[in-house]
Amino acid sequence: MKHGNEILKRAPILLGLLVLLSGIFFYWKISLFEDTLQRKNQAELELKTELTAQIILSLLNEEKTAEAVAFCNTFDNNILRLTLVSSDGKVIADSAGKMESFANHGDRTEIKRAFEGVPTTITRYSESLNMWMTYHALLLKTAHGDYVLRAAIPANQTAWMSKYVKINVFSAFLFGAVIILLIAVYYQIHFVQKPLSVLEQATISLASGKLNWQAEMPHHAQGSIQKLAHSMENMTERLKEQMDKLLRERNERIAILNALDESILLFDLNGNAIRFNRAAAIRFELSNTSTKFNIWRCGIPGLPETVMKSLNSKKEFTREFSFERKGSDYTFFIKGHILEEADESYLLMSITDLTGLRKLESFRSDFIANVSHEIKTPLTCILGAAETLEQEQNLTAEQRKNLFNMLSMQSRRLNALIEDILSLAAIERRQMEPSANFAPVRLDELVLRAIKMDNGSIPVSFYPKEPLLVNGDLQLLEQAVLNILSNAQKYSKSDRIEVALSENEGKAVLTIRDFGIGIPPEHQERIFERFYRVHKERSRANGGTGLGLAIVKHVIQLHRGTVSLESVSGQGCTFTITLPVYTP
Repeated sequence: MKHGNEILKRAPILLGLLVLLSGIFFYWKISLFEDTLQRKNQAELELKTELTAQIILSLLNEEKTAEAVAFCNTFDNNILRLTLVSSDGKVIADSAGKMESFANHGDRTEIKRAFEGVPTTITRYSESLNMWMTYHALLLKTAHGDYVLRAAIPANQTAWMSKYVKINVFSAFLFGAVIILLIAVYYQIHFVQKPLSVLEQATISLASGKLNWQAEMPHHAQGSIQKLAHSMENMTERLKEQMDKLLRERNERIAILNALDESILLFDLNGNAIRFNRAAAIRFELSNTSTKFNIWRCGIPGLPETVMKSLNSKKEFTREFSFERKGSDYTFFIKGHILEEADESYLLMSITDLTGLRKLESFRSDFIANVSHEIKTPLTCILGAAETLEQEQNLTAEQRKNLFNMLSMQSRRLNALIEDILSLAAIERRQMEPSANFAPVRLDELVLRAIKMDNGSIPVSFYPKEPLLVNGDLQLLEQAVLNILSNAQKYSKSDRIEVALSENEGKAVLTIRDFGIGIPPEHQERIFERFYRVHKERSRANGGTGLGLAIVKHVIQLHRGTVSLESVSGQGCTFTITLPVYTP
């Protein structure tokens, strides 16, 4: 109790340290926000510059230099400052005006690197505008000469926004911290410290065997203290009853401990396990009567040292241990609790296997990151095209058509991605009841329909040895076959595709083979992962979402089947699907 009072007395100091640490954390987060904001502004500047460059480049290629110059000079300077520089470094157009006052820009860092063919983003002081600017310059190569288009935005926009956010966040944080500290101090003094002091004296009396300790309680004690006092009185009256129950409860605890998935062990000061449950016996290959297991034989790196240190210092510990054993990674969450009995100390240790949970967390994190990345690209294009259509009033019909085509293509791509994600989620939900709504399906007829639906340019040959029935979902199986055929059509560069169907030991075996470029060995193990692409740029250009083969894997698993890939670079790929043959 005295130790508890000491902690309470130090609570204001601990709260102050907590406020200080929270302030440092907020400052760090604001710095990250500032960096993120800066990168976002630069990314938007680069995207807008590239979109604008397409318009100017088309004018320059058509020898409409005057129109390109007029486009730059009349561009809304509040959105972007545009500068067009000829190959000799002369400024021939600038949306800020006063070109006669501009010196030769050939020595500007971003201009020089752009003429070298390197698109460059840089923040520096503008001598012509007398202010800090963020520039992005890129090369426009035409048949009539090279130009550099440079776009710029004031750099102080990010600084002003960051300063405004920082001031507001810290003001709110400081105000909240002061209020919390005042409330905590008041609560500690009036509702914790004084009642606990009374309770401490009562507890000391009870521990010394003084059963009339209730007389020492103040008569005005109310609320939680009074309830706690009554509880302690009832506890003394029930001591004898509890003693009678100890044996039965001990047996119950043993049964409960043995039923736990967690490994529970009790160690003495020498690190010997004197008690353990069934899970610990299985984990460390112990007999139920063994008392000779020592912590140094556990095989978990770092755990013996931690246990012995805890026993010697009589301090509890909580720690995760990650290690590799027999080629597999493991993560254990281990707690050590010190038990004092007479003059002896023991360590009660629990081991929770978090290996599966950590793998699931890693998978979830990767999936969220991949989805965010895949959605960001089409959204950025859609937003850029929409902003250009909204802000630029002098676009030609062809330019508008190109922008509308971009909107349409990226929207379809985004819609396909969302449909695949929803389809994959629906398949995973169905794995809880894998055979729900299944019916006999003619696999040969299903493959023929998928070939007709594929409608690709590469001819497909089908060789069914015999009609086969499988128990499954017609649409899902059709989608799986169609996804493999579609991949072969888009990416294999083969001159033909062969599909074969046969039966082997009660399994329907469907093979889909192309004779194209194949898949390198380093990619084959991951080809069925979500969003994994062998050729990322080519896949996106063909409208792929990166989920087609992942859907195939989950559909086949839902039907208690397997799917595999065999491939040699330059000799094509063979996908093999095996499914249980339907038996009435």
